[in-house]
Amino acid sequence: MRRNGRGAVGVSEFETALVILSLSPVTANTGDFQAAAEALSAAQSTDGSWGDDVYGTALVARALKAWRDGPAVTVGSSGSLAGRVIDATSGLPLRGVSVRLLARVSLFAGTDNGGAFRLTDIPPGSYTIAYTVDGYTDATASMTVNLGQHIDVGTVALAPLAASTVIQGVVTDAVTGQPVANAKVTEEGAAADAATDAQGGYRLLASEGRRTVSAAAPGYRSVSVPADLGTGGTWQFSPSLIPEGALPAGFVIPSTATVVGPVVDAGTEQPLPGVQLVLAGDATPTFSSNVGRISRAGLMPGGLSVTLSLPGYSDAHIGLLASAGAADLGTIRLSPLPTAAIATGTVTDAASGHPLAGAQIRLEGATPVATVTDATGLYRLVAPRGVPR
Repeated sequence: MRRNGRGAVGVSEFETALVILSLSPVTANTGDFQAAAEALSAAQSTDGSWGDDVYGTALVARALKAWRDGPAVTVGSSGSLAGRVIDATSGLPLRGVSVRLLARVSLFAGTDNGGAFRLTDIPPGSYTIAYTVDGYTDATASMTVNLGQHIDVGTVALAPLAASTVIQGVVTDAVTGQPVANAKVTEEGAAADAATDAQGGYRLLASEGRRTVSAAAPGYRSVSVPADLGTGGTWQFSPSLIPEGALPAGFVIPSTATVVGPVVDAGTEQPLPGVQLVLAGDATPTFSSNVGRISRAGLMPGGLSVTLSLPGYSDAHIGLLASAGAADLGTIRLSPLPTAAIATGTVTDAASGHPLAGAQIRLEGATPVATVTDATGLYRLVAPRGVPR
């Protein structure tokens, strides 16, 4: 940008004002115009005008205001950011995470029950995005937003603080499956409680040690789960509350807990079949279905330690406070190991289109890797990255 000796970018104050007004809506760095704005301010007459010209004075005043306000957000020029935040240990979504652009204090959002967030009306420029929530280490990342650009930042994993104990989840109606708002979740004996929002979600900073956690709401039967919360970590408590009074015909009040939830790849969001679920103290494994859904029934209510594993992915460790009924884990995201290359697919009959079970799949290389398709024609191969094939 060429300037004259006084710092202005045009021959006259009129031209300088026009340049600032033209470029400020699409330029994130207002420092580019500082010298020009200072030159315009210095040229102001003692009567407050510029050149004793009404039109010129109005134009310069508009230009200086545009410089002070920063880049304008106009239709088609603003950008947006979206993504999701998860617990780095469990792979479960984190609700209530503050997502903020540090250079723009007015641009912030909170994650929902699924850990998702979206920031809109972002002027073009370079930013630092910060993720903060009680009980977890903070995280930041740098990025540049261009005109009209939408950026999906993908999955952001926050590590829990070793000394913090967090209880979170979603409270639902056991009959309808709908969220229950204004339910009260209480950690008995510690004077800690939290109320659910309109989506039934809540988050509670709890105390360590053996506690009883309960959930209650007007018009519902309360539930309580005793558990040893240990010395830190995040626990998932998503009870289904049974309405008081008469229940629908055929509804059976459950006496055991059922663990359910989908498992997906943290990067691609694709469902993961064959994920193994193991409970501490129980050697019997359960595996996710071909659509990546886990279901384990017949469990005694209480505190459960759950581990999910799949070759090529980091294990997920979940602390679960299971009440009688369905204990919905929410979507669990497994992160691929950086040293593993994963190949998946389906083998079908070229003529009929039907899946082929027992087909052999092999990756050649220094260390050959082989597998066979299952009953639905699906296969998964995990090999070290960089191995010639």
